[in-house]
Amino acid sequence: MTDSSSPEDPKPPRPRKKRKWLRRLFWCMTILGTIAFLVNGIVARKVVYYSINQSLEDQGMKGTLEVEGSILSGFQLNNLSYKGDLGMQSLVIGNAIVDYQIMQLIDLKIDLLNANKLHATIDIAKFPPSREPKDARDWKTTLNNLRPLLLHPEIDLTDFDLTLLDDGKNLLHLKISSIKHNSATDQIDFKEWRLTDATNLSISEQSSTLVWQEGTIEMNQLNILPDLSLSNVYLDWKSDLKGNATVNYHDATIGLDIAESAKLRLQHGELRSEDVIKT
Repeated sequence: MTDSSSPEDPKPPRPRKKRKWLRRLFWCMTILGTIAFLVNGIVARKVVYYSINQSLEDQGMKGTLEVEGSILSGFQLNNLSYKGDLGMQSLVIGNAIVDYQIMQLIDLKIDLLNANKLHATIDIAKFPPSREPKDARDWKTTLNNLRPLLLHPEIDLTDFDLTLLDDGKNLLHLKISSIKHNSATDQIDFKEWRLTDATNLSISEQSSTLVWQEGTIEMNQLNILPDLSLSNVYLDWKSDLKGNATVNYHDATIGLDIAESAKLRLQHGELRSEDVIKT
């Protein structure tokens, strides 16, 4: 008697190779994600910290700073405090936020600079002498190179304090309540600033607007003494340095032109000897 029952159907093979490939993909993605997370955050902060710290140590300074943020979100510096014995005597930054587009960093451009409490002391006599001879036109090249970098970002600085020394002796002290600049414009606003010289003579606290175009600078108002001020200040260094301004002295309005020599011309009012003696 024959067995009429059919043999059982064989089970389909398990997709072991597919599962093994998926596990490898999962671990590769996990490892790459972890590396990206570390590079974006912890590693990037270490690099920023090292770069700033090394740059300041090269200037003979020692100190501390804190770095927050990441490559994608931008970085924030907190509690930067450094001191030195060379040209850079001290640098303090309460906090500073820098935002940017990664591709623009190639051209050293940033989109935002927001800082609070920026204090610096510089001794101009203690910088090491330059080994290369200086060209009299270097300052023009420096200004022209700095302009696109400084005028590209939005800038909001508060509590700016700069002290200039000459071999330990006070030279100038500049204090500005705030500096504001809208991105990609030529105008910079200086709010509530005051300048004090080595004799402790101060320019009265004031606010000014500076317009910086390529090769030229304009300032709307500069109060020097209670009865002496400059308005419509204009400097041009496209070729030879020249400029002009209006001098307001008591009731007199005087035109000032500067090229190879300075020329004054009375435009309105009168100059009284008693006013000159009082000044």
